[in-house]
Amino acid sequence: MTSPSPRVVLSRGREGPILARHPWVFSGAIDRVEGEPVVGSEVEVADASGTTIARGFWNPNSQIRGRCYAWNRF
Repeated sequence: MTSPSPRVVLSRGREGPILARHPWVFSGAIDRVEGEPVVGSEVEVADASGTTIARGFWNPNSQIRGRCYAWNRF
């Protein structure tokens, strides 16, 4: 069994730009990080309810913490 991908959970109301396919996840939009992603790790991006809305790459050393490359619509 593979371990789950780290997740970046957005604060309530901050999912709009990601749903509109803006690729950047700013540090101020993040409520919490689940798991222990390292620089360059693939992460799931979830809305406040926990629904995965995108996938991206993680960079904890930037104000742009996530850079999305794929979006999900559920």
